[in-house]
Amino acid sequence: MTRCRIPDCPGTYEVRRIIHAERHGEQIVVIDDVPAEVCDFCGDTLFGPDTVEMLEQITVALPAPAGVVPLYRYPHPMTPTSAVTGAGDLSYEGKATG
Repeated sequence: MTRCRIPDCPGTYEVRRIIHAERHGEQIVVIDDVPAEVCDFCGDTLFGPDTVEMLEQITVALPAPAGVVPLYRYPHPMTPTSAVTGAGDLSYEGKATG
């Protein structure tokens, strides 16, 4: 096991399969089952050169997706009015819900 590269982190990297998401133009591309080394303490993630090359090929070619996932937006800080009413800026698939 390799020690984590983050200063003062006591963790070590372990091989895992992860879900990787990245923005590609106007799209968010989500790739499942990506091999990575992940720190067991802080979660720092490393990809090997072959994995990076494959991720680049996928995001350039954008083959037909294996499935579709919902997209949720993180709510922005609430305004004083929404803090009182509980309404936030939570949205689902780009549509405001609150």
